[in-house]
Amino acid sequence: MAKALFQRDIVEVKKPIFLTPKYFNTVRAGAEVVTMRTQSPYLYEVILKLCEDFPTETAGEALGVFIEAFIIRFKKIILDFSTNVRMDSD
Repeated sequence: MAKALFQRDIVEVKKPIFLTPKYFNTVRAGAEVVTMRTQSPYLYEVILKLCEDFPTETAGEALGVFIEAFIIRFKKIILDFSTNVRMDSD
């Protein structure tokens, strides 16, 4: 809805807090500092959608930060899972 209103010059769309350099630093600090799921269960999808309408420089920086955070967090989950796998014996 905001996108449609912005295109009609009815509203001004400002960058959300999670697209600011201060927040980028928090995300880079790691999962111990900020839990992404508390921000929004759809945070990555929202960022992708918002970045479509921001200047290339801003969008590129944001996507880089969040993709890096996603990869690091995903690797940690996989590593934790692989070290905690329980083998049932028959």
